[in-house]
Amino acid sequence: MTTLSASPPATPAAGAADALPLTLGRRLTLAFGVPVMVGTILLAGFNLVGNVGRASFPVSHRLAMSDGHFTMNVGGGDVGLRGVPADLGTALLTGTVNYSLVRPKIFWNDGAGAVGVRLGCPFWSMTNCELNAHVDLPVAAVVNASTAGGNVTAAGLSGAVTLSTGGGDVNVSDLSGPLSVTTSGGNVSVDRIFGVTSVHTGGGDITGTGIEARDVTAVTSGGNIGLTLTVVPANLDIQSGGGDITIIVPRRPGGGGYDLTATTGGGDVNRDVNIDQSSPYKITATTSGGNITVEYPAS
Repeated sequence: MTTLSASPPATPAAGAADALPLTLGRRLTLAFGVPVMVGTILLAGFNLVGNVGRASFPVSHRLAMSDGHFTMNVGGGDVGLRGVPADLGTALLTGTVNYSLVRPKIFWNDGAGAVGVRLGCPFWSMTNCELNAHVDLPVAAVVNASTAGGNVTAAGLSGAVTLSTGGGDVNVSDLSGPLSVTTSGGNVSVDRIFGVTSVHTGGGDITGTGIEARDVTAVTSGGNIGLTLTVVPANLDIQSGGGDITIIVPRRPGGGGYDLTATTGGGDVNRDVNIDQSSPYKITATTSGGNITVEYPAS
């Protein structure tokens, strides 16, 4: 008798039947997803170490100003500038440097040899590197100051002033020279300014009182603008991406009017001033959707 037998079929390895094919999409997910995940973990760990390793040190330094110019570029702290009549040739900076892991270096020039201050933040201190500073300056100093994101204040200066911040608020007062302000999104407040003025914000409000500047440009991407002028302006250019605009101007002697152009994408226009399209005193107000009001001060 002959007996025939066959071996039972091999049992597939556990999980083999459930293995997913390595398609192009999965390959791309592995190629890009894994590095991103690893980078996220490393960055989180870096920030944790940086926060634990925070430190600070005080700063006090006096700089001679031979040409009357002062520049400032700091990593992200608040900046305060003040004109001091008694100080005729020097700038005095006092403040605090905050940092993480690696102590930053302060350069007492703008990189081109001009008098000023520049904070050199190493890559390893990027989680926290800033100089919060107050600077006393000669009244007539020409100033160019910037910060990556802090607030800026300036007062009592007669020279040209240029201020910029990556997103903080800007407050200025008692400035008689040309003024230029730029912030990526903070509010701007001006009071008692006299020189040609240009103000730009990426989305905050712009407010101004006691303005004696005759040439004013104010632009915001979406906030409200409210300005009160105490002298007859020669040229106002006011623009908002969608907020309300309110402008108060003095009456012209003899009842003369203003050459007013007011345009809104959806709001109302309220004009309570004398209009004269041939007037040399021009007001242009534009908003994408807010209301526009141009009026005289209340009696």
